[in-house]
Amino acid sequence: MQRSCAVGEVLLALGVPMHIVTAEQDKMHPVAYAKTINRSVLGTMNEYTYMLHAFLAESRDLLEGTLWLADVPCGPLQGRSAGDVAVELLGR
Repeated sequence: MQRSCAVGEVLLALGVPMHIVTAEQDKMHPVAYAKTINRSVLGTMNEYTYMLHAFLAESRDLLEGTLWLADVPCGPLQGRSAGDVAVELLGR
């Protein structure tokens, strides 16, 4: 089965154990895309896009930019960061 390499890199960099990363990657296939009706999700995704664009203007390292975004407090997560929530949900 094909692995989601970029997701694995990010999860490993956040400190998620390899066996959990592998299990998560296995669950990511097949991929499905759909529209959201949640305006909060759409707004957060747009803000992350703007922040990453600004970050990449200074640095060309996408993994570094992704990890930087993972530390940004997020309103829909009650001010917690996406990285902290991901690690918590994956049971680090």
